[in-house]
Amino acid sequence: MLDYLDAAVVNALRQLAGGFGLVFFFAFLMWLVSQKRRGMGGGRFGNSYYYFVAPGVMFHELGHALGCIITFTKVVEFAPFKIQGETLGYVKHVKAGRFGALREFIIATGPVWLGCVVIFLLGLLMEGVNFLPIYSEVFPEGDPGFLSYASGLVSSALGMFASLVMNWHWISPFYLILLYLLFCVTSEITLSSTDLAGMWRGFFVIAFFIFLINLIPGAHLAACWLTDVCAPGMFVVHATLLFVLLIDIAFYLLFRTILRFFFIRKH
Repeated sequence: MLDYLDAAVVNALRQLAGGFGLVFFFAFLMWLVSQKRRGMGGGRFGNSYYYFVAPGVMFHELGHALGCIITFTKVVEFAPFKIQGETLGYVKHVKAGRFGALREFIIATGPVWLGCVVIFLLGLLMEGVNFLPIYSEVFPEGDPGFLSYASGLVSSALGMFASLVMNWHWISPFYLILLYLLFCVTSEITLSSTDLAGMWRGFFVIAFFIFLINLIPGAHLAACWLTDVCAPGMFVVHATLLFVLLIDIAFYLLFRTILRFFFIRKH
């Protein structure tokens, strides 16, 4: 009995950490970087910076709106871009009733899932099929361990980053427009403080159900099978979010260097 419980807990932790856990970990890191970058950009350039990243803000709010549509939650007011203090856009909806925690979770995390899809499409348009990592090629021996997964994740994200850095097409207006949209989406894909606060109850509900399913004899086999089926897709999501984090850090450091240069020259 104890052996079964140990296996069930290990499977649940693997599914939780290997799925949503990494998504939230990267989302939190992106939030930290974006807070610094937004404070720096807004502090130096005011609303001009916010207008510059407006397409990313619109995609972010559209993600929340799609979350409302998926969960059949009525949208009261939709402002894809509207500067109000530190708020650049918003989606107001009625309070979620039945399954409220799960519905709030889907609505709050909508920008992450939509952002990943948009980045997939932009990357494919800019660099072709080689932009996205393929799970079976990164892990040809099958189900990887923790260290192998982490190593494959880092190498895949760096590969996505290098594909853009090493293959500039400056003479192509279409490429430059896509690059600008990529910057905007990666800048605003991160969840806001309100989004992070709204998703935690749903995350704990999901965690509870994952542990419950793994404790039910037979049901845990279906859960493990579903994990294996979803593994390639979740790996691409994880690699994309790490890629976004790298992009965000690179632009933050570049932005910081440029501002410091002009600040020193001016004084």
